[in-house]
Amino acid sequence: MKNLFGLGIELKANGNYVVAPPSKIGDFTYHFVIPLSQIKPLPEKIIKYLEGTLPGMGTGIKEGGPAPGAEVEYKKGRALSLPRYNGQDRYCIKQIWDRELKAGERDSSLFILYNLLLQNKNKADYAKKITILKNNSLVKPLTDQEMKKLFRKGYRFKCSTVRETLPYIECSKCRFKFKGGVLGLGNIIVKNFMKIPKLEPSEQRVLLILGTYFDGEEEPTQYKIIKVGGLSKNTVRKGIEGLRKKGIIK
Repeated sequence: MKNLFGLGIELKANGNYVVAPPSKIGDFTYHFVIPLSQIKPLPEKIIKYLEGTLPGMGTGIKEGGPAPGAEVEYKKGRALSLPRYNGQDRYCIKQIWDRELKAGERDSSLFILYNLLLQNKNKADYAKKITILKNNSLVKPLTDQEMKKLFRKGYRFKCSTVRETLPYIECSKCRFKFKGGVLGLGNIIVKNFMKIPKLEPSEQRVLLILGTYFDGEEEPTQYKIIKVGGLSKNTVRKGIEGLRKKGIIK
């Protein structure tokens, strides 16, 4: 029956069956075309009919409530609840998970999500599972073939690379980069704080960029410093040379 009670609802019974996500047949994994959190509740007309047909048996479904299971698997109608994982202080992981990824940013976002999970010592199978869960929660998820490409090669992402690749990422609340919102004791600016007044202007500018945008990363190329800081090639070259002579960078 494809139009139950004239409500446009298809009824599966008498030998029919439904294959529900994340069931897999062959190489194809089923997913929701419409996220579970957006499925409309069962109409009151059907609830009353069922309760009238089966005396003494309540459906337990309230009119206007969320779809069964939605309150458990989905949060605020956006995405699945993020499973436990190593790397809780990497705020970018949570931002990717919470975002309804759009066409054009799905591949990069899911690829980075998978690799960030690997970098934070999550096992490959578990990192794949979380990435697949995120993909299946999207309104327009990637195909199985597209997902396989994401898992072929690993890549170690730096904070700056994540920001450059995913413009929507905000690092201001990240406990990994700025512990408690402040620079850590190992930060290059903090370690050389007393030397800053004696540095040349070019050295101060380069030091500031290294200690903020590239905090905790290996020394970036001159090109990246120029691009991020909007400095001239000559200023960056002088700054790096000066910092090396003074033993601030290697």
